[in-house]
Amino acid sequence: MEDSEDFDDFLKNVDEISKLVKELSSPDTSSQVKAMERADSWLEASKRTGRQKGAVNRTVINSTPPATGSPTRGTAFMRMLEKDAEERSKRRKVREEKAKALKARGNAAFAEGDYESAVLLYTQGLEQLRDMQELYTNRAQCNEGSVKAYVHMGRAHLGLSDYAKARECYVKILEIAPEREAMVKDYLSQVEKADRREREERLAREECQKEEREEEVVSVATVSTETGRLLQLLRKLDRPNEMSLYYCGGVELLSHAITDRTGQTIFRLQNGFSIINGNSTILR
Repeated sequence: MEDSEDFDDFLKNVDEISKLVKELSSPDTSSQVKAMERADSWLEASKRTGRQKGAVNRTVINSTPPATGSPTRGTAFMRMLEKDAEERSKRRKVREEKAKALKARGNAAFAEGDYESAVLLYTQGLEQLRDMQELYTNRAQCNEGSVKAYVHMGRAHLGLSDYAKARECYVKILEIAPEREAMVKDYLSQVEKADRREREERLAREECQKEEREEEVVSVATVSTETGRLLQLLRKLDRPNEMSLYYCGGVELLSHAITDRTGQTIFRLQNGFSIINGNSTILR
C-alpha cells in the first residue's frame, strides 16, 4: 500500500513537472517568471514533505531496511531536481547582487541629473534580472526626469535669450519621449515668438538710434514711411499746451499706426505709454 501511494505521488509530480517545463520554455517572459516561482515553491513543499515522511518512517526503515539499499527512481529524480533548483538559486543570487549594484549606481546617476547614464545602468540591471520590478519603475521615472530636466534647461536658455540652445533642449525631448510632441511644439512656439520679438525690437532700436544721430525732424527718407509717421505722431503728442481736438486727432491716427507688431514695438521703445499717460489733456 505504501509503495502504491508513493507511485501515485510520483505520477502527480511528473505531471506537475511537465507543466512547469512547458511554461519555463515559453517565449513569454512573464510566464517564465511565474513558472520559476511555482517551481521554487513546489520544490520547497516537496522538501518539507520528504522530511516529514522521513521522520515518520525512520523506525520502519530501521526495523526492515530495503534489500537493495538503493533509492527508488522517484527519489533519485527528486534529488536531481533539488540539485538543479539549488544551482539555479545560486546563479540567481549572483545575478541579483549584480542587478542591485547596477540599480545603486543608476540611483546615484539619477540623483546627479545624469539621466542618460541612469537609464543605461537600469537597463543593464534588467539584463541581469528581468523580474526586478524596481528597475522598470526607476527607469520610467528616469525618462520622466530627463524630460523635466530638458524643459527646465530650455526655459533657462530662453530666459537668457539663447534661442538656439533652447531649441536644442526642446528637440531633445522628442528623442526621449516622442509622445510629448504637442508639448514640444508649444515650447518651440514660445522660442520663435521671443526670437522674433527680439529681432523686431533690435531693428526698431537701430532705426531710432539712426534717427537720433540725425536731425530732430524725422525725414521719411531715413526710415520707412510707416516708422517715420509713427515717430512724428509721438513727437506731436508729446507737445504741451495744444488744444484737445489736436490730441484727439493724433491719438486716432496713433491707434491706426500701432495695429501691427512693428508699430507696437516702436511705440513701446519710444516711451509711447509715458507720452500718453504724461499728458493731462490726453487723459481727459
